[in-house]
Parts: sequence; structure tokens; C-alpha cells
Amino acid sequence: MRDEERRKLEDGQGKGVSIGITDDGSAWGGIISIPWEKTSHAFNMKTPKVFMAPEDLNDRALMNNLKSAHVLGCYVFTPLSDYSFIAELPEVRDINIRSGNQLSDLSFLSGHRAWNMLHLELARLKDLEPIYQSSLLERRMPGFCLSFAGCEVEDMSALYGVEPISELIIIGEDDNKERIRWRKVPALTHRYYTIQK
Repeated sequence: MRDEERRKLEDGQGKGVSIGITDDGSAWGGIISIPWEKTSHAFNMKTPKVFMAPEDLNDRALMNNLKSAHVLGCYVFTPLSDYSFIAELPEVRDINIRSGNQLSDLSFLSGHRAWNMLHLELARLKDLEPIYQSSLLERRMPGFCLSFAGCEVEDMSALYGVEPISELIIIGEDDNKERIRWRKVPALTHRYYTIQK
């Protein structure tokens, strides 16, 4: 981790911080898009203030510091081979994964109690069962916001019978079968946007 980022992490100890993971650990220079329709949900985003590189996730001392820093947001801007570190951040509320090409399961959510916003891009998921399992912990599915951009989900039936989630935002191909499958997931705000080729 760069020295300036380490200082920001130390300054945030006990106050709550949000992290971003980039190729080289430098601050993200791009725009952070807002996937949510509702203004209140956009205001609840925990955009990153402290940045780190993928290799920093293997530093046990640093990960222990992150736990005590009360990480509230986790934004991943670079592809990772392993996302299990998110399970070690028990207070994270806002999870935003870009370039999730290597993400095939959401098992890091299974025992998570705090998260309520999940935005994924380009993931190839077997199912959404971990989302359902994590919501059962507190029976609070209505507070969830889910966004999937360019993702493939083989089986989404775990969410078919739940209480309506707050927002379900899908950015996908112009495919009527996909629209119908996503429409079965109950949501107070449900949007399906078509990818322009």
C-alpha cells in the first residue's frame, strides 16, 4: 500500500472508511457511476477514500488494520482471482465490483450481515443463493439494492419468492427471455436497460 494511502487508513481508524482496489494501488481516476435510481440510495453509496493494490490483500497486518478501521464500502476496479476477502470485512455495506470477469460465485456474502448494496459488472454466476442466505440472517431483503451489468446468471430462482427488494437494476442484452427471468425477482424499482452494441 502506498504511504499516503496507509496514512489515510490510519487517520480513519475507528471512524469508518471505504476502500478501492486498483491495478497499482493508486487513486481511481475515472468516474464512479451511480447505478441506483433512487436519490436516497445514491446518497448511501460509500465511495472509496483509501486505495490499495490486489497484492495488499495478502498482507495479514494490513487486513487486520482494515477490520479495525470499520470498512463501509468496497470498490474493486480491477479483475481479481479471489473475492473472499470481502467476507473479512463484516461492516461493509456497499460492494461495487467492476471487471468481475473472474467472479463466478457470491459465497463471500453468505454470512454477511451488513451489506445492502451490490453492483456487479461482467460476472458469470452460477446462482444467487448467497444473496438469499445473507438476507435470511436479518430478514431485511426489502432494504437491498442489486445491480448487474453485463452479467450472466445461470440460476436466479433463489430470489423469486422473496419480499420485494428496493432496487433491481439490470444492464443486459436485448433478450426477451432474460427480461422475463429477471422480472420474476420482486423489486419495488425494477429496471432492465439494454446494452448498445
